[in-house]
Parts: sequence; structure tokens; C-alpha cells
Amino acid sequence: MNEEITDRIEQYLELDTNYAIIINGDYGIGKTHYIKNQLFPKIAKLKIPNSEKDETYIPILISLFGAKSIEDIQNQIFVELYPILKKRGIKIVAGLGNTVLKYFGSNLKDLLSETGTSSESLTDYNVSSG
Repeated sequence: MNEEITDRIEQYLELDTNYAIIINGDYGIGKTHYIKNQLFPKIAKLKIPNSEKDETYIPILISLFGAKSIEDIQNQIFVELYPILKKRGIKIVAGLGNTVLKYFGSNLKDLLSETGTSSESLTDYNVSSG
């Protein structure tokens, strides 16, 4: 069954879309193990459709367990994306700016200095790469 799910997800990712995929099921059936050990390695090799630089996907995993709001989900996404963005030298993704400001509070200036950006650029909705 895992192979069928993997094939369907690969087909979905070949479409030009920016939606997320949710995999749900009973607790303890091996969702996380499957995602990390079978699905993510395959996704990481897939080319992003219409990518000018022949880029591949960088999958991230978040849990919706305990999330009570969209803001909670945005915070989880940012925490997962931060190391990827820092590694690639990309400024923090606009759109999450206000959430990031609220989530990190007083520690934000230290965090931003590591990425080479400022708090003003967080709410500037023009994404740029470095």
C-alpha cells in the first residue's frame, strides 16, 4: 500500500501546484516512519515542475497534533523552513513575517542577524534571494 501512496503523491507533485499534502491515519501505524524513510527520499529526487534552475523538492514534516490555529501551523512551517532558508542564504519568506515577529518575540533580532535580514524585511512582501 505504501508504494501506491508514494506513486500518487509523486503524480501530484508533477503538477504545477503549491498545495500541501496531508497524510492521516490512526496513531502508531507508521506514518512518520513511512514519510521519513520511504516518501521523503523519493520526493527529494523529484524535479520541481517549471523550475528554471532544475531544482528538486525539499520536503518538510509538520504535525497538526495540538495545532489550534492557522498561526500554530505557520509557526511550525517557519521552524521547519528556517534551517533550509539559512543554508540557502534566502531571506525569510514574506507572508510569515507577522507570525514570525509574534512567535519569536525578543529573540528575533538575534535570529534575523544570523540570516542577514532585518525585522523590516519580514513584513516586506517582496521575497528576494541572496
